[in-house]
Amino acid sequence: MEQHRHPRKAWRGAHWALCVLTLAAWGLRLPPTLANRFHADEALYGYWGLLIGRGADVWLTTVPVYKPPVVPYLTALTQIGFGAHELAVRWVGLAAGLLLVPLVAVLARGLYRDRWLAVGAGAIVALSPFAILFSATAFTDPPMVALGIAACAAAIHRRAGWAGLWLGLSCATKQTGVVWAPPVALFLWSRGGRFGPAMGTLGAVGACVVGWDSLRVPAGAESFWRTR
Repeated sequence: MEQHRHPRKAWRGAHWALCVLTLAAWGLRLPPTLANRFHADEALYGYWGLLIGRGADVWLTTVPVYKPPVVPYLTALTQIGFGAHELAVRWVGLAAGLLLVPLVAVLARGLYRDRWLAVGAGAIVALSPFAILFSATAFTDPPMVALGIAACAAAIHRRAGWAGLWLGLSCATKQTGVVWAPPVALFLWSRGGRFGPAMGTLGAVGACVVGWDSLRVPAGAESFWRTR
């Protein structure tokens, strides 16, 4: 019985270490989130969120939109919940930056099967100056990366359906999320995972994005694929 309990107790220490690292990530990312002013792109994303949240242009047909729909609609929700200010607009990126710490740890654990190496990987993300500064923004890169890492972590743990879902949402956050497709496919193949569930959830997300864009174009909007 003691032999079975020991790994759990050992992992408990690693879990607490990850909790501390996530709190440290919060403390490091919050000051620049509050201190720095908006970049022009951040202000634009906030404006899209306001149009959606206030019902002025729910489908974003009156403005040129060059991003997929995930971030504009999440930003609308955060502004509805927290008000129309900079922290609300940056909340999506901040949350993605925090979640990236345990997600990287889960991926590292699946790859190397070492709990403290996983904690070390999480620490690198939590303390990385580059990650800190980008997490303190409303840019689409932090959520795209977090969702891509989630897809890789799901694939390495043979959760094919979840892997396809997170990969699809990564692409629906920023078009360059497609770069996560090769590692997700490789991890699924290497662990003997099934591709069918992944393709099903990925296709479902893709259909939602195409449907959203198809509703906008007849109303006079330019497809986000063609907008620069």
